[in-house]
Amino acid sequence: MGTLRKESLFHYVKNGLDYVLFYPKYHEDDRRRGWFDIFFGEISYSNIKNINIVHIPHTNTLVAWHKHKNQTDLWFVPQGRLMAGVAYKEETSNKIEHDFVSLSPQTGGVLIIPPNTWHGYKTLEPNTILIYGITQEYDPEDELRASLEDLQIDWDLGVR
Repeated sequence: MGTLRKESLFHYVKNGLDYVLFYPKYHEDDRRRGWFDIFFGEISYSNIKNINIVHIPHTNTLVAWHKHKNQTDLWFVPQGRLMAGVAYKEETSNKIEHDFVSLSPQTGGVLIIPPNTWHGYKTLEPNTILIYGITQEYDPEDELRASLEDLQIDWDLGVR
């Protein structure tokens, strides 16, 4: 059969910034000479309406910032590597909390981005693939966008 890595869940909350990094169960599978992960069905955020796949051919592609009023995103990278950025901007003081999370097959994590969390990504390897689930049908009215200057977060500082 193979080895099993138990799932683990890390919930980060810091001054309004709120996100979850989930490490799914990992199973070696000698029938495939590989492995498989079980992730969407294992967690309470599993009410996914759509699953989308994005191929990003170039390194240093930066897609940021946006947030959703109601939608939760679940991000997983099975090929390549990207740095996901998550941020919370307090509207009254404009104080910003942010963090960067590396996603790749080696890290194996699923990033869960709740509503009202600014997010985006920067690719760190060519031909990166991002698979993401969303908890509601796409609705342009649910999405808010901000420029890089609006949040003033230096993406180069997050590269690890």
